Amino acid sequence: MITRPSNNQTYWVRFGPRDNQLVSLDKIKPFSDINSVQLSTVNTSKIKIRKLPKETITELPKWTKPKPNDTEKDLLLKRKKRHQLKSLMKQQKEEEDLETKKNSWKAFASKMKK
Repeated sequence: MITRPSNNQTYWVRFGPRDNQLVSLDKIKPFSDINSVQLSTVNTSKIKIRKLPKETITELPKWTKPKPNDTEKDLLLKRKKRHQLKSLMKQQKEEEDLETKKNSWKAFASKMKK
């Protein structure tokens, strides 16, 4: 049985005659439309679910900085893109902080067991 992830992570499943094709878990549905893969075509004994590495954003790209000769439309687009990237950076930082807290608690608990 394939369970869908609770959070918004993308999971990929290997399938095909040589297990050389990747398909998103969201595309696999038991009763599907034309755009998705039938569950019967996936060999469920060989399903390997893995997380793809996330691309982290460390700094805002230079092209998003407003220039004096930009039009109003360009300024709005750049402002919107910068806002999106900043919120994504903030979310990634929160996830990293949560992960480090979790790992430090695991290390602390393993030391206390000894």
